[in-house]
Amino acid sequence: MRNIAFALILTSAATGALANPSTTVSSDRRQKGDDCNLEHCKPTIKWWEEDEIVRHWFEEDPPWGDNVPDHAWGSSSDTVWFNDSDIQKTGEGVAVWLHWALRSPDTKGAVKYLTRVIFDCGGRFKFSAQSGYDEMGHEVFTRDGQGEWKFIRPDSNREMMSDAVC
Repeated sequence: MRNIAFALILTSAATGALANPSTTVSSDRRQKGDDCNLEHCKPTIKWWEEDEIVRHWFEEDPPWGDNVPDHAWGSSSDTVWFNDSDIQKTGEGVAVWLHWALRSPDTKGAVKYLTRVIFDCGGRFKFSAQSGYDEMGHEVFTRDGQGEWKFIRPDSNREMMSDAVC
């Protein structure tokens, strides 16, 4: 599942996978270089839920801007993405810096998070750092060393992320 990519405009004729959130939708491998156009450079997505509003939101203004990620997931409340370069092996497992975009600000006013999550590749994860940013890009909060190991629930977004990095 290393090549989870983003396919926003899929027809039901092309795949029925969007109706099943646990199904991976994949397309051509991202092409890099000058010949890269939007259709070939979009990552493919693994949806947490099927929703026309979510697809429309991504089509109009993807939260990562022009920096197309290697991996992305979406739901009606948030979007998570990361690149292969955001993954590091550690003594505890595999750490990844996740970028989160929220559709609505959290209680502190943050609309984007940068979160470091460690997966032990044995069914557990923990958070190790997180920063929240407002719409202007100002840091709203920072938390370090916040996590204890938690078990990953089957068919959850954490399981999808773990599968992508382990």
